[in-house]
Amino acid sequence: MKRSLSLVLALAASISLVGCQPSEEKAAETTPLATESPVTEAPAGETTTGAATSEVAAVPGADLAAGQQIFATNCATCHGPEGMGDGPAATALTPRPTNLVEGPFKHGGTVEQWKEVIVNGVAGTGMAPWSGTLSEAQINDVTAYAISLKK
Repeated sequence: MKRSLSLVLALAASISLVGCQPSEEKAAETTPLATESPVTEAPAGETTTGAATSEVAAVPGADLAAGQQIFATNCATCHGPEGMGDGPAATALTPRPTNLVEGPFKHGGTVEQWKEVIVNGVAGTGMAPWSGTLSEAQINDVTAYAISLKK
C-alpha cells in the first residue's frame, strides 16, 4: 500500500513538473514577439512599489500585458497565478518556487539579475532555463511582469 501511494505521488509530481519545463509546444503557446513598444503600466488592480515601478521601466521595450500572458502560460504552474509561489506544481517541488511578490531579490535586485534567473534557470531547483524557448523580447516582457508583482 505504501509503495503504491509513493508511486502515485511520484507520478503526480512528475506530471506536474512538465508544466515547469520549457518545451517547443510551450514556446508556441506564448504570445508573439513584442515590438518595440513603450513600457505599459502594471495590470489593472495590481499595485507596485516605487522601486518595482522604476525597475519595470528599466526593461526596454517591455510590454506588461504580453509578459502577463507569457507568465500565465509558462510560469504560473509553479509560481502561481499571482506569483506567490503557490502554483499547482509547487507542493511537489523542493525547494518550493520563489514567491515573486516578496521577490527573489529581497533587497531589490537588478533587472539583469531577474533576467539571468529566467534565461539560465536556477541549478538544484525546478526553475528551468528559458533561453532558446522564449525570445529576448519575450524574456524582457516576462521579466518586467515578474518585477511588477513585487509589493
